[in-house]
Amino acid sequence: MTRRLVYKIILFIILFFVIDHAIGGFIERHGLAHNERTVRNIYQQKEKLDILFVGSSHAYSAINPEIFAEKNLKTINLGLATAGPIYYTYMIRAFLEHNEAPRKIIIEAAYQDFTDKSDNLSYGYFTYLDIQNRLAYYLEKRDYKSFLFSLSRTFLNRDIFFSAVDVYLGKKEKARWSNGFIYTEGTIEDDIVRAKDLETYYNYFKDNPHHLLEEKFQSFSHILSSLKKSGIDVVIVDLPEYYILKEDLAYQPLRTEFVQKIADMANQFGYSFIDFNATESCDDLRKDKRLFRSVDHLNWHGGKVFSLILLSSLNESS
Repeated sequence: MTRRLVYKIILFIILFFVIDHAIGGFIERHGLAHNERTVRNIYQQKEKLDILFVGSSHAYSAINPEIFAEKNLKTINLGLATAGPIYYTYMIRAFLEHNEAPRKIIIEAAYQDFTDKSDNLSYGYFTYLDIQNRLAYYLEKRDYKSFLFSLSRTFLNRDIFFSAVDVYLGKKEKARWSNGFIYTEGTIEDDIVRAKDLETYYNYFKDNPHHLLEEKFQSFSHILSSLKKSGIDVVIVDLPEYYILKEDLAYQPLRTEFVQKIADMANQFGYSFIDFNATESCDDLRKDKRLFRSVDHLNWHGGKVFSLILLSSLNESS
């Protein structure tokens, strides 16, 4: 191989990535779907946060930073679809490495987070993390091919690229997004819709008596331990779901065991745990079919109602 050919190869690689990142950056600014925008938001903070919210789609449906901003509290919502302890680990790490530590972190602990229904890694949110955390994740998983793919913002990662293009061109709906909160629509007022929703949820765990995964609890414990060492105040919350999911153990068969495990973990590290499915403040909300878009997700109206309840609870405990 001649020196001239080597120079051409190097020049091609440089030009490829310059063009790739220019096009990818443009598409992302105008067309990113809400989950990817939430990850990118980690790197756009200029002020110390009062509260960082961390969770799954339950969190991005339930906690609206605009409600907290009305009380002059600076917050962002790091809720991601299907997220669980694996996603939480890397998202919190990335945030703390690139920002001043928030005064408080409120982290979701939902029943589903500790089953195989969480942390759907095929969604590819790690692509939008900084290169250091991307590398840490892919090396831990020994997934070197995915790491190389993640270096490209367009051609090498076609699924995410074309998803962003579809949003930009209007082929895919771009949900209203506000610092991580998603303005979701829909209700479960229709009896048929609600029944199908409940049936789907029932089928999640009915054939697996060991669906709560110990490795997920271990990952969550490591998160809490790390935050404790950093001196960050933490509140663990189980966000409100439609009341039947909690009152009929057919839907969450190991509910009692789950709550006890989370409560014990919170006590171990000296943190508060608030189960909003067992507090009087959420009794009316949890029975109001107009405030849920599915049996385990609030819609944006429900998110507004719950955000006020959460704000009040935090004020009472401070």
